[in-house]
Amino acid sequence: MIKKLFLPLVVCIIVFSGCVTNSEFEKSITIQAPKEIVFAIITDYENYETLLPMLHDSVTIVSKEKKGNGVVWESTGSFKNHKFTSQWTVTEYIENEKVVIKDLDKGIGETVLTVKDINPIETEYTMYLRTKMYKPYEKDFIAIYEKEMKIIKEESERQYKESY
Repeated sequence: MIKKLFLPLVVCIIVFSGCVTNSEFEKSITIQAPKEIVFAIITDYENYETLLPMLHDSVTIVSKEKKGNGVVWESTGSFKNHKFTSQWTVTEYIENEKVVIKDLDKGIGETVLTVKDINPIETEYTMYLRTKMYKPYEKDFIAIYEKEMKIIKEESERQYKESY
Protein backbone atom coordinates (compact mmCIF):
# COMPACT_ATOMS: atom_id res chain seq x y z
CA MET A 1 0.00 0.00 0.00
CA ILE A 2 2.75 2.45 0.95
CA LYS A 3 4.64 1.66 -2.26
CA LYS A 4 1.53 2.46 -4.32
CA LEU A 5 1.25 5.89 -2.70
CA PHE A 6 4.95 6.65 -2.48
CA LEU A 7 5.97 5.80 -6.06
CA PRO A 8 3.65 8.32 -7.79
CA LEU A 9 4.81 11.01 -5.36
CA VAL A 10 8.47 10.33 -6.14
CA VAL A 11 7.77 10.35 -9.89
CA CYS A 12 5.96 13.72 -9.60
CA ILE A 13 8.80 15.25 -7.61
CA ILE A 14 11.39 14.07 -10.13
CA VAL A 15 9.39 15.19 -13.17
CA PHE A 16 8.38 18.62 -11.86
CA SER A 17 11.66 19.47 -10.15
CA GLY A 18 13.39 19.23 -13.52
CA CYS A 19 10.96 21.74 -15.02
CA VAL A 20 11.75 24.67 -12.73
CA THR A 21 15.08 26.34 -13.18
CA ASN A 22 16.96 29.28 -11.72
CA SER A 23 17.31 31.60 -14.66
CA GLU A 24 19.37 34.75 -15.17
CA PHE A 25 19.12 37.33 -17.91
CA GLU A 26 21.39 40.33 -18.37
CA LYS A 27 21.51 42.68 -21.30
CA SER A 28 22.65 46.25 -21.92
CA ILE A 29 21.58 48.55 -24.71
CA THR A 30 22.48 52.08 -25.74
CA ILE A 31 19.65 54.61 -25.81
CA GLN A 32 19.88 57.98 -27.55
CA ALA A 33 18.38 59.94 -24.65
CA PRO A 34 19.58 61.32 -21.30
CA LYS A 35 19.48 58.88 -18.39
CA GLU A 36 16.88 61.00 -16.57
CA ILE A 37 14.33 60.25 -19.32
CA VAL A 38 15.14 56.54 -19.35
CA PHE A 39 14.97 56.30 -15.55
CA ALA A 40 11.62 58.10 -15.43
CA ILE A 41 10.18 55.58 -17.89
CA ILE A 42 11.47 52.45 -16.14
CA THR A 43 10.19 53.68 -12.76
CA ASP A 44 6.72 54.67 -14.01
CA TYR A 45 5.21 51.38 -12.81
CA GLU A 46 1.58 52.38 -13.44
CA ASN A 47 2.47 52.89 -17.10
CA TYR A 48 3.74 49.30 -17.47
CA GLU A 49 0.31 48.12 -18.62
CA THR A 50 0.49 50.55 -21.57
CA LEU A 51 4.21 50.42 -22.25
CA LEU A 52 4.89 46.74 -21.48
CA PRO A 53 1.62 44.87 -22.09
CA MET A 54 3.35 41.55 -22.81
CA LEU A 55 3.21 40.69 -19.08
CA HIS A 56 1.17 43.51 -17.51
CA ASP A 57 -2.57 43.67 -18.18
CA SER A 58 -3.04 46.03 -15.25
CA VAL A 59 -0.83 47.63 -12.62
CA THR A 60 -1.98 49.29 -9.41
CA ILE A 61 0.28 50.92 -6.83
CA VAL A 62 -0.89 49.68 -3.43
CA SER A 63 1.58 51.50 -1.17
CA LYS A 64 1.47 55.09 0.09
CA GLU A 65 4.80 55.64 -1.63
CA LYS A 66 4.48 56.36 -5.34
CA LYS A 67 8.18 56.88 -5.97
CA GLY A 68 11.40 55.62 -4.47
CA ASN A 69 12.23 52.87 -2.03
CA GLY A 70 9.26 50.94 -0.65
CA VAL A 71 6.87 51.35 -3.59
CA VAL A 72 4.63 48.28 -3.84
CA TRP A 73 2.43 47.49 -6.81
CA GLU A 74 0.21 44.66 -7.95
CA SER A 75 0.35 43.43 -11.51
CA THR A 76 -2.07 41.12 -13.27
CA GLY A 77 -1.27 39.52 -16.56
CA SER A 78 -1.25 36.37 -18.62
CA PHE A 79 1.30 34.19 -20.30
CA LYS A 80 0.49 31.19 -22.51
CA ASN A 81 -3.14 31.22 -21.33
CA HIS A 82 -2.11 31.29 -17.65
CA LYS A 83 -3.49 34.23 -15.66
CA PHE A 84 -1.40 35.51 -12.77
CA THR A 85 -1.27 38.21 -10.14
CA SER A 86 1.97 39.32 -8.53
CA GLN A 87 3.03 41.92 -6.01
CA TRP A 88 6.33 43.72 -6.49
CA THR A 89 8.30 46.04 -4.26
CA VAL A 90 11.18 48.44 -4.80
CA THR A 91 13.94 47.39 -2.40
CA GLU A 92 16.64 49.77 -3.63
CA TYR A 93 16.25 53.10 -5.40
CA ILE A 94 19.01 55.49 -6.43
CA GLU A 95 17.50 58.35 -8.45
CA ASN A 96 18.62 58.28 -12.11
CA GLU A 97 20.96 55.34 -11.48
CA LYS A 98 19.40 52.12 -10.20
CA VAL A 99 16.18 50.44 -9.09
CA VAL A 100 15.89 46.94 -7.62
CA ILE A 101 12.48 45.28 -7.79
CA LYS A 102 11.55 42.04 -5.98
CA ASP A 103 8.58 39.73 -6.25
CA LEU A 104 6.82 40.00 -2.89
CA ASP A 105 4.30 37.20 -2.86
CA LYS A 106 6.01 34.31 -4.62
CA GLY A 107 9.66 35.14 -3.91
CA ILE A 108 10.61 33.99 -7.38
CA GLY A 109 12.44 36.95 -8.79
CA GLU A 110 14.52 40.07 -8.59
CA THR A 111 15.10 42.63 -11.31
CA VAL A 112 17.89 45.21 -11.28
CA LEU A 113 17.55 48.10 -13.73
CA THR A 114 20.43 50.54 -14.12
CA VAL A 115 21.09 53.60 -16.25
CA LYS A 116 24.52 55.09 -16.82
CA ASP A 117 25.68 58.12 -18.81
CA ILE A 118 27.69 57.36 -21.89
CA ASN A 119 27.57 61.08 -22.66
CA PRO A 120 24.93 63.77 -21.93
CA ILE A 121 22.51 62.44 -24.56
CA GLU A 122 23.37 58.73 -24.60
CA THR A 123 22.53 56.22 -21.88
CA GLU A 124 23.52 52.63 -21.22
CA TYR A 125 20.45 50.81 -19.93
CA THR A 126 20.99 47.41 -18.28
CA MET A 127 18.42 44.89 -17.19
CA TYR A 128 19.52 42.07 -14.90
CA LEU A 129 16.93 39.52 -13.91
CA ARG A 130 17.24 36.53 -11.61
CA THR A 131 14.16 34.33 -11.31
CA LYS A 132 12.75 30.84 -11.02
CA MET A 133 10.76 29.76 -14.05
CA TYR A 134 9.59 26.72 -15.91
CA LYS A 135 12.42 25.61 -18.17
CA PRO A 136 10.19 25.19 -21.27
CA TYR A 137 9.22 28.89 -21.01
CA GLU A 138 12.72 30.31 -20.55
CA LYS A 139 13.30 31.26 -24.21
CA ASP A 140 9.85 32.85 -24.44
CA PHE A 141 10.49 34.98 -21.36
CA ILE A 142 13.91 36.05 -22.63
CA ALA A 143 12.25 37.17 -25.89
CA ILE A 144 9.75 39.20 -23.83
CA TYR A 145 12.52 40.86 -21.79
CA GLU A 146 14.39 41.76 -24.98
CA LYS A 147 11.17 43.20 -26.43
CA GLU A 148 10.62 45.22 -23.23
CA MET A 149 14.12 46.69 -23.57
CA LYS A 150 13.44 47.63 -27.19
CA ILE A 151 10.15 49.33 -26.22
CA ILE A 152 11.87 51.29 -23.42
CA LYS A 153 14.56 52.37 -25.89
CA GLU A 154 11.97 53.50 -28.46
CA GLU A 155 9.86 55.35 -25.87
CA SER A 156 12.91 57.06 -24.33
CA GLU A 157 14.15 58.21 -27.72
CA ARG A 158 10.67 59.37 -28.72
CA GLN A 159 10.30 61.42 -25.53
CA TYR A 160 13.77 62.90 -25.95
CA LYS A 161 13.07 63.95 -29.55
CA GLU A 162 9.79 65.56 -28.48
CA SER A 163 11.55 67.51 -25.72
CA TYR A 164 13.76 69.53 -28.08
